[in-house]
Amino acid sequence: MPPIFFANAVDSQTKGLDLTISQTSNLGSGINLENNFGLNLNQTRRIGNIHASPKLVSQIDSYFSEPNRIYFEEAVPRVKATLSNNLRVSGFNILLRNSFFGKVTDADVLDANFDGVVGKQEHFVLNNRFVTDLSIGYDFSKNISATIGSNNIFNVMPSRNPLINSLTADNQFVYSRQVSQYGIGGRFLFARIEFKF
Repeated sequence: MPPIFFANAVDSQTKGLDLTISQTSNLGSGINLENNFGLNLNQTRRIGNIHASPKLVSQIDSYFSEPNRIYFEEAVPRVKATLSNNLRVSGFNILLRNSFFGKVTDADVLDANFDGVVGKQEHFVLNNRFVTDLSIGYDFSKNISATIGSNNIFNVMPSRNPLINSLTADNQFVYSRQVSQYGIGGRFLFARIEFKF
């Protein structure tokens, strides 16, 4: 195994836009609707040349290989958007949140033969996903409330690794372990009681 070292060899630039819009409506006596929209657009790229030491110029691919580039530039969503709607009616609180996660790329490098090609690099895309959260709460008093709900209520999972048969043992790791689009936990159910003193 070649030695591993860190080098300040790459300059990067991140450009993006964060947008937040909030709106509240009074729909009648004791009925209130709050809407929040958030949008994040971002892109990170390497800029300029790789700053390789003259003594290590033959190893320049190790500074910023193609898998490193993909992990650096494409492993997080360039687009994420969230729309939440919170309806309050006579002590009840209903929260609906929809989140959009843009696609990301995972760089898997196969060192062994794959389809007859030695060292062929396979990169796969985790496609866009919508994830929905829903909860319903009730205020028994100004000091006691209870909430039940679910994050990712429709159990939306990331794209499965198409190279699963080549990369995993007994199909144990069917999702990427290198990138994090929104997690692989699936549906999460919860119930909570809150006391305010």
